[in-house]
Amino acid sequence: MKRKVIKQGHNTLTITLPAKWVEQHSIKAGDELEVDHANGILSINSETINRPREVDIDVSGLDQTTISFLLRCLYRNGSNLRTVSFTNTTTTYYRRNREVPVFSVIQEEVNRLMGVEILERKNNSCLLRCMIDEREEEFNPFLNRIFFLISLMFDHLREAFEDRNETQLSLILEDHDTITRFISYCIRITHTKGYAATPLDKLPSNLLETLEVIVDIISDIAIEGIDFKNKVTAISTSVLQQCKGLFNSFREVFFKFHHRNLCLIGKTRADILNTIVAQQNKFNKQELFIVNRIQVIVNIIVRYLACYGIYKDYAVHKKDDSLIKSSTLLNL
Repeated sequence: MKRKVIKQGHNTLTITLPAKWVEQHSIKAGDELEVDHANGILSINSETINRPREVDIDVSGLDQTTISFLLRCLYRNGSNLRTVSFTNTTTTYYRRNREVPVFSVIQEEVNRLMGVEILERKNNSCLLRCMIDEREEEFNPFLNRIFFLISLMFDHLREAFEDRNETQLSLILEDHDTITRFISYCIRITHTKGYAATPLDKLPSNLLETLEVIVDIISDIAIEGIDFKNKVTAISTSVLQQCKGLFNSFREVFFKFHHRNLCLIGKTRADILNTIVAQQNKFNKQELFIVNRIQVIVNIIVRYLACYGIYKDYAVHKKDDSLIKSSTLLNL
């Protein structure tokens, strides 16, 4: 939508507000609006735009996964969860093919939502409260921490398989929950404070969602690994180590870009895939599960870079060997 700039007085420039927006937020003459500018974007907010809405939900009839994702989605969208009600006290956990208490599902998900607490528990409902005030300046440190913790997950997974340590595999699930909390909080910031308040307005979209998929895949490997009967060989653990190296190069694309990172990602991807192909007849069934998941992670990273403009921006800026402008905003 375009607006014509109108000159009023000697040094004043004005634009009109869209009528639909004015009506939607009940703006009238004399009201005060918040006007901010960041990263070249001018944002105009009324007091009602970013005000979190209070939400009451009924999760009756929903399974364990759907309840968890519903709570997480509402939190990420900036809503303040208030009352969660349910008819039956148990729900189905399809992955484990058993019934679990609804309240336990809610409690487990609340533990993944930063700042949310359960204030009151009744037989068929519970009262929640979000006690955190999101701050946009926290976005970069949390995103940096997310990358760091994912890199550690690769180490923990490799060490657990090398030592055949089931306890270590279980701890990876705690890593998953911690990272999920941070990802949810960062997404919530983008909804409550606006994309202009974070580097994501200049970064390729879906970065946080891509990182979450990678975390989920690592977690799935750990869950299945708890039941592995055969030893995971050094070939598989070396592939895990290579995948960690590729992920670290992926991180550098956003925090400290250099064109060598893209070359290293391409080379590491080829090395991983060539190793998997060359050794495929030596992998046992459990190891095939691991390397297939690693292959998915590798392809997710490479396709993300290809689909969301990193290579395009590199082509624009390579002539003076400068950094990609859209990828240096996280250079902490």
